[in-house]
Amino acid sequence: MSLFRRFPLASFWPLCTTLICLLAVSPPAMAANWFLQSALDARGGYVDNPRMASLNSNKEPTSVFAAIPTLSLGAEAEQWSVLASGGVSINRYPEASELNQNNTNFNLFSQYITPRFSWQLNGNYVQSSILSTTQPLGSQTALVQTQSQVSTATASPTVTWQISDVDQLTLGYAFQDVSYQNATQLGLFGFRYQQGTVTYTRLLNDSLQLFVTPTYSVFDVPRTQFQSKTASLQVGAREVFSPTLSATVAVGGRRTQSSGVQQAGFYFFGRFIPIGQPVNVSSLSTGLVLDAKIDKRLERGNLRGHLSRSLTPNGLGTQVQTDTADLNFDHRITERLSGQASLSLLRARVLQGTVANSSDRDSAQVTAGLSWAWSPRIDMGLNYSYTWIRQKAPEAIGAGNAIYLTLSYRSTKIPLLQ
Repeated sequence: MSLFRRFPLASFWPLCTTLICLLAVSPPAMAANWFLQSALDARGGYVDNPRMASLNSNKEPTSVFAAIPTLSLGAEAEQWSVLASGGVSINRYPEASELNQNNTNFNLFSQYITPRFSWQLNGNYVQSSILSTTQPLGSQTALVQTQSQVSTATASPTVTWQISDVDQLTLGYAFQDVSYQNATQLGLFGFRYQQGTVTYTRLLNDSLQLFVTPTYSVFDVPRTQFQSKTASLQVGAREVFSPTLSATVAVGGRRTQSSGVQQAGFYFFGRFIPIGQPVNVSSLSTGLVLDAKIDKRLERGNLRGHLSRSLTPNGLGTQVQTDTADLNFDHRITERLSGQASLSLLRARVLQGTVANSSDRDSAQVTAGLSWAWSPRIDMGLNYSYTWIRQKAPEAIGAGNAIYLTLSYRSTKIPLLQ
């Protein structure tokens, strides 16, 4: 059976539940520590441009309040662990009630570790609100026009085999299924994405390791019969320069074959009006794939940098070549007070696909914050962010500031089975 045969999504979450139950009733699990844990994150703040209106439009600022309760069930044993958690994110905008959001999520993590073999599974199901533009109305219009819902389910099992003291093999698989409410009116497309990777790592000495990673992925958009298949190969190295400095660089190439049906048209009051007959399209593209990281541990903090170029699945009906650059800094000021700052840059360019009027975009975000450990279970924080977005078609630029006061609480673990 092909690795990329469509995954039966309806059976995934019962499978995860069955896994937890089997662990609970098996003899090794009786020696594990099962627990419940609750958490609550709350925040209040001010956003001066919640719809990301263009710079020459009215921003319509608003206050915002949010509460995120979470409940987790987990188990910890000598060689394995499992954690299932679910939560609700309640967001309220008193001066812009049409932006109110209720988001839900369920997450599952499990792992099994031996000296030579390890297995790990990450999965989640999220129903969240998205802010989107129904149609391009010109540079005088806010980039965000309407709110809808998106449902996302993911699963990513990983198996690692330590072949010898210097050789390691890792097999990975990732599955993603995305669907949109009112997709036709928004000009968005539900999709399925599957990716398989094989990574071989060779340790040359105590500080240097080399690796090679072939990858194959399939991106499907059922509504437009669009399919994109990508094969890529990356080679890289990780060097530990000192106990406080390390860097990883992986570079390679990709080959993407796409085919589907293209329909020209335009959106009129939220409804797509086709022009002409659908046309079968096929394209071949090649490009660079890159992933580079640097980690520097400081005396009282950390500095991390990340640079990447990759193809990412997208609701536009095609994949997007995405360039990202991130820089993160954290510093412990006192025993209880710490500070954080980050810079994130993104450049997205849409590949040829089935959407004739899809747009490219650039964005940047700067964040800064302080966090105070009030007690071992309670943290308080003050955070600021500045976000800038430029949409290419139609040309529009939006920018906004946000400031939040946050409160986080984590309960102690309540033991269930010993």
